Amino acid sequence: MIVSHKYRFIFIKTHKVAGTSIEFALTRFAGEDGIVTPFSVRIDERERSGFGVARNYKTGAGEYRAHIAAEEVRNLLGRETFGRYFKFSVERNPYDKYRSIPD
Repeated sequence: MIVSHKYRFIFIKTHKVAGTSIEFALTRFAGEDGIVTPFSVRIDERERSGFGVARNYKTGAGEYRAHIAAEEVRNLLGRETFGRYFKFSVERNPYDKYRSIPD
């Protein structure tokens, strides 16, 4: 999950859609005051080198997670900010997603 205050966007990561690759690409746009959650899989954070590392994901109100619901992001970020920012996610064909789940 990434929030960029500079570019006013929120990327909400869903499961099984190459979300980690998208996070790699978007981290560089988050800015120092942006919110970048740690990877949910065991990847060395240094692999993000050049793009920045996880940051600002712990707040007094709670903690942002990689796979967090939009409603939780809104509650942590605040309705006004959440409403002003462009929000997006990526989803794949439901059949392909189902087929990628191990038995």
